Amino acid sequence: AMYLKNIVSVVEISDGSWTATFELIIDNINPNAADANYVLEGTLVTVQYIYGTKKRTRILIAEADGTCTITTVSLPENIESVDLTVLKIANRVSSWQPGLFDKVGVTKTASGV
Repeated sequence: AMYLKNIVSVVEISDGSWTATFELIIDNINPNAADANYVLEGTLVTVQYIYGTKKRTRILIAEADGTCTITTVSLPENIESVDLTVLKIANRVSSWQPGLFDKVGVTKTASGV
């Protein structure tokens, strides 16, 4: 079964605006139980980030080590935070059940203030 291993965020603030970059790390709780074709690379991770009253949904593609990264659009300084939520992790060999094996919550907040 797939699980969310970690989410970290880095905020970059420039004059009058800011961006948040989130790095997600996924893994398989028991890769030995998966078939011989099992790899993390190419796993699709669907995320949504919400800022103010706006939502953006994106599909990320995991690297071989299970990492994938998303950077938000440039956010105005009156937006104080952005929430990123993992909606789906899709791997043909292994399934994901939110919260079952996850090491971190499926939502991460980054603050620009």
